Amino acid sequence: MTSTEEKVDQRNRVRDWLYHLLTFLLVATLLVILDVRGGTGGGAIVGLDWAFWVILFWGFAVGAHGISAWFGDD
Repeated sequence: MTSTEEKVDQRNRVRDWLYHLLTFLLVATLLVILDVRGGTGGGAIVGLDWAFWVILFWGFAVGAHGISAWFGDD
């Protein structure tokens, strides 16, 4: 690959990660609203019941995607 192609590839990977991050933030906000309005059970963490776990594991995936996008050598 030439230097220009590598820069374009890097820009596309970062752009895809930003879309992933934006989607995560919007859906996580919706999940928190739904979880809080639906009430919490006895095992709630930080006021959240099930949304906490979805956000936690999806957050790990977004973080790994970000590391790959910013520092990957593909």
